Amino acid sequence: MYWNPTGSEPSPPPSPSTPLSDSNAASSQSSQGDSVPSRPSPIRLYTDCYNTDAMLNADAEIRKKARVEGDDDDIEYAVLPLLLWSDATHLSSFRAASLWPIYLYFGNLSKYIRGRPTEFAAHHLAYIPELPDDLKDAYMEAYGQAPTADVLTFCKRELFNQVWLLLLDVSFKEIFEHGIKVMCGDGVVRRLFPRFFTYSADYPEKMLIAALKPLARCLCPRCLVTQTQVADAGTPRDERRRAQTRMDDHPLHDSISRAWRWIFEGHRMTSKRVKDHYELLAPDLMHEFELGVWKGIFTHLMRLLAAQGDDAVETFNSWMRRMPTFGRARIRKFWHDVASRKKLAARDYEAFLQTVMPAFEGLLPLCDNQMVGDLLFELANWHALAKLRLHTDVTLDIFRAATKTMYDAVRNFSSTTCARYATYELPKEAQARARRASKLSTMSSSTGPKRVRFNVPNTFKYHSLGDYPDWIERLGPTDNYTTQVGELEHRHIKQFYARTNKVGYAMQIARKQRKRAALRALRQHDTFTPLSETRRLDKDVKRAQAEARARAKPDTAEPDITSIYTGAV
Repeated sequence: MYWNPTGSEPSPPPSPSTPLSDSNAASSQSSQGDSVPSRPSPIRLYTDCYNTDAMLNADAEIRKKARVEGDDDDIEYAVLPLLLWSDATHLSSFRAASLWPIYLYFGNLSKYIRGRPTEFAAHHLAYIPELPDDLKDAYMEAYGQAPTADVLTFCKRELFNQVWLLLLDVSFKEIFEHGIKVMCGDGVVRRLFPRFFTYSADYPEKMLIAALKPLARCLCPRCLVTQTQVADAGTPRDERRRAQTRMDDHPLHDSISRAWRWIFEGHRMTSKRVKDHYELLAPDLMHEFELGVWKGIFTHLMRLLAAQGDDAVETFNSWMRRMPTFGRARIRKFWHDVASRKKLAARDYEAFLQTVMPAFEGLLPLCDNQMVGDLLFELANWHALAKLRLHTDVTLDIFRAATKTMYDAVRNFSSTTCARYATYELPKEAQARARRASKLSTMSSSTGPKRVRFNVPNTFKYHSLGDYPDWIERLGPTDNYTTQVGELEHRHIKQFYARTNKVGYAMQIARKQRKRAALRALRQHDTFTPLSETRRLDKDVKRAQAEARARAKPDTAEPDITSIYTGAV
């Protein structure tokens, strides 16, 4: 655990010609003149929560607070960063069972431990219940009509807020204000002040948390940019608009209270008098880029290949199947047709981005081929910078420049290459649209492909990519708050679901999770070592001893270096 925040500004070692003492500094300076190289300025590093601007500001805030009455002078005051994740997940492939958990991680813990589910670093705060089915019956009895989708969304938001009101009770508010004394693992008693740093969620859940309507006129939960202004991302005008962030102030609270009162006075959910604004939420690289912007661009590239004819699509699939592997399970073999995109995860689209450039070579006319190549390079470059686990001030400047060039490449692709072709839905997209239409209406609908245009530059996910450099500077690299951490933690609740009777499973999962946490705590204090662990430790000791003897044994003969070059050895 890291309790003391650091600026992480390592200074390079001084030059050998630099004077070592102050006594001879003047003489050395006069003798050497300007020949002595100056010491390089330190470089700021951004790696984890404990060396970010948010941590430094929170630590400075508690340092200004008066000490709690009764605390000894040797009691340290420290910040306890709280990192939150919440995401609904399906528990079974053949049932409607789902769970909406809220996970809590401590930012003082290394991100390399938080990112491993086997370390059990996640704390399961709550499992948000679903709206009961009899709610619709009660609504019809009270109002004489079925609840609309907006009414159910409002009820879901109210349920979510009530759960958080239970979590943020009076005792937590007292700890938040005055801290709590804890004996830490290093044996030092500290007074910890919990502070919320990030809340990671996908876009629909972000809008639910922020009490905003998804895909409304102002579609971003962090700033006040409108739908018609999203396509200007990366321009100086867009930078000025991003500065108009949403503020959680008293006028906002009054607006929310007034809108809440209007709803219960009979106004519709879609009334223009209902407007909500809320605080900022962390960006999400997995959903916003890998499963958002890049997935949308990749889908439209497949439409462009389909517009060239079936031969182009088959050639692309053939070249992707021949793509060699790389690393240990990093780039795997693409056995199935990539263009069909069947049951793909975020890691699959990430692998496509890293390998797709040579597969597109020569499949489009020369001018379009060059444009697509530039686009793919800028996307891969931006993605690589966004996934760096260590950033500096220099890499952040490079990242900001790469963000602008990436936006320019997408704009050029949209205005030139996409404008030359009439693109239609892929067969899979047309079938999915027909299925959705059949569920909504009994009228016959066209099942043929429908013409579609490139719409990625008009989405929130495309707009949000410009916020990443500032967020990294404030809260560290993206692996600190990516939703991939919460997705990995879903494995545990899915394992617990398999051990339930599938009826009232939420309470059973909660009990099993608490039981496992209690057993882990007991095992940490138990000195008993299982026989299998003892045998493994014995093998490790014997192996280490054998390696030490091999290193200590002198070589019997040292080969002549000249004989090596002459080929005698």
